[in-house]
Amino acid sequence: MLKEKVFIPDSQDIAELTERQKYLLSYIFYERKFNKINKNDYVSISYETMRYTFGANFKKMVGQLENRGIIEVRKQYIKGEHSHLYKITNKYTDIGIKVSFICNDRKLILRIREKRAARNKPPKQKELKMIYDNLLKLEFLTDEAKSFINSPEFITIQDDRINRKKILNGAINDFDEAKTRMNIYETFLFYIEDITDSIKNKSFRFTPKFPKKREARVYNIICNLPRELRRFLRVNGEPLFNLDIANSQPFFFVLWADKFLNDKANFSKFSAFLRRKSSFSVYFSNLQIATNNQTYSILSYEYKREVNLLKTLTCKGEFYEYLMKLGNVKDRAAFKTRFFKNVIFSKVYPDKPNERLIFDNHFPIIGALMDYCKRDNHAQLPIDLQKFEGDFMFDRIIFSIFREKPKMFLLTIHDSILCMERDVQYIRGVMENEFFKEYQLTPKIKTENESNLKQTRDFNIPVSF
Repeated sequence: MLKEKVFIPDSQDIAELTERQKYLLSYIFYERKFNKINKNDYVSISYETMRYTFGANFKKMVGQLENRGIIEVRKQYIKGEHSHLYKITNKYTDIGIKVSFICNDRKLILRIREKRAARNKPPKQKELKMIYDNLLKLEFLTDEAKSFINSPEFITIQDDRINRKKILNGAINDFDEAKTRMNIYETFLFYIEDITDSIKNKSFRFTPKFPKKREARVYNIICNLPRELRRFLRVNGEPLFNLDIANSQPFFFVLWADKFLNDKANFSKFSAFLRRKSSFSVYFSNLQIATNNQTYSILSYEYKREVNLLKTLTCKGEFYEYLMKLGNVKDRAAFKTRFFKNVIFSKVYPDKPNERLIFDNHFPIIGALMDYCKRDNHAQLPIDLQKFEGDFMFDRIIFSIFREKPKMFLLTIHDSILCMERDVQYIRGVMENEFFKEYQLTPKIKTENESNLKQTRDFNIPVSF
């Protein structure tokens, strides 16, 4: 008998829905989990996908779900530009998720499988196909993973995530904390079920980078797998090791910023932007600064000073500690969480959060560059950084490895690389070499044994300018 697994809210209201309605809810849930571009819990689904999957009467089906308060639809369809956005309402996202099955709607099941098969075709580009082929080699220890989320160790992980939520959203009451704890458990259980099914069905949600599109990263099932569950991944029974760049987000940001401002046209436009701000008037005096047989304007000199300091800090893996010391902050995890939210990914606010104030007090020009790049769309800077990071990781590092060792096992998690223990030193050497050839510096690279999260080895790499 044909059947398809779906994840739906654990409610009697949902259990009474048709199989097509259940699948739509599961589709929204999946897309929200695995597509980080979706914002505010809304998921974009094209008219063509809705009509093909659910039939010509899909609008009636959607209307029924809207009328019952199960989903919200943001109608913004413009042919060739925008699709409608779909969201499961808070009433049903605040309860647990359960596994159900589609068994009776044969036409729906066949359409789901046809779409999946089309999505899972191996990429044509040689190096990307090597990544895809490596996904086929993955194994996952499902029983051990399920035992782990029922162990005392997992309670500590729940505590850490609850504390992170408190950092971002403020205090929560006992009821909300208990609900959050259960949601964390159910989320991990969902990921265990999902990766088990994905490996079994060879369905990896592999999305290679396309140069003409804004996404420059390669996505697959491993990218969204919680780090705590990577310890249960195996290849031929062997655990995997992760090569991770310390301070990777600020590291890639300063490389991108330096390249951006070294472009004369960009620097000219940015200078005009700064001239309109009275607090930067001191940078536009006629004074010149001579150093290393070169003459700089005050603005050029100061921006290079800030960039070089940021390069030094990020290459040593001491960026967050440096800012924490300046701001008299003690909790690194909390500071890092707030820094991402309030500095890199935030909108431009008149009243800046504390983390942004600390950064701007010591890196005013680079802070202003963030505002300049976010002036029309605050999401543009993170998009530009992802493209910059993805281009370098694949075009310079991954492709270099595959040209020399095409049979080597490796997978990418954006700016880090999963590999076998025997290949750690070789891959680390390629990473060092490629960064040094392009930027005359090398970052600090951590090597983590994914089967034992406590076993982490830091390699101190010399910084060169």
